Amino acid sequence: MKRIQPILIFLLCLLIFSSCQEKEEEVKEGAFHYKEWDARKYESLALAMKYPKLVEILYFQEKWLTDIPQSVFGFSNLRILKMGGNQILEIPDGISQLTSLEEIDVERNALKEVSSKLFELPNLRKIDLSGNNIKILDRPDKLNEKIKELYLSGNELEEIPAFVFELLELKTLYVDIPKSGEIPLEICDLINLETLYFSNSSDVIIPDCICELKELKSLTVFGYNPKRLEKFSERIEEIKDCISGVLIN
Repeated sequence: MKRIQPILIFLLCLLIFSSCQEKEEEVKEGAFHYKEWDARKYESLALAMKYPKLVEILYFQEKWLTDIPQSVFGFSNLRILKMGGNQILEIPDGISQLTSLEEIDVERNALKEVSSKLFELPNLRKIDLSGNNIKILDRPDKLNEKIKELYLSGNELEEIPAFVFELLELKTLYVDIPKSGEIPLEICDLINLETLYFSNSSDVIIPDCICELKELKSLTVFGYNPKRLEKFSERIEEIKDCISGVLIN
């Protein structure tokens, strides 16, 4: 009997080890681990639902989704949400539950409605809403002024939302030129801007104060009317004198 006990203990340990290995393989399937398992990226919602506390990154690009699954809002530790290239119509108020979110990418969808609560998330630093059908963005009640990257180009906004000019820590901004062609002077309040990209413009009036943005390293104006390019050439040279990277397409 004494000889059998060690064998039984060995077999039990082997069974436990085998079970742990199977569980590890299950987690790895559909999930990518990096930084010594500190963060986890899931491409399968079903698998993520099994380990909700572990989910930090969801990668649901080009999955033919028409909405953000309600279960996504239950991932309390989610930091990065990538859902580009789908057919999502709305970012609902439920987004407010993702208080750990640092980055959201819903570019190239069919967005028409975006909850203002998105811009209230306290840890959010990057928002990509480009290439959608957004006509209006309401001002949030409590704006997170620490957002550093904002991509709004390729939408149906008639003007740059006023609250954007309150994002004083913004480093990267992609927007469409307002229909008036006149860039608001408030753009110069964004003193930490490093990259500024204007698109969908036939005509554009760039304010003189743009040269006061001392951190600005790249200015792009895309879609400029070539018939006016000659008249605009002197202005381009002036801007080039104060900004290291100027591109007019």
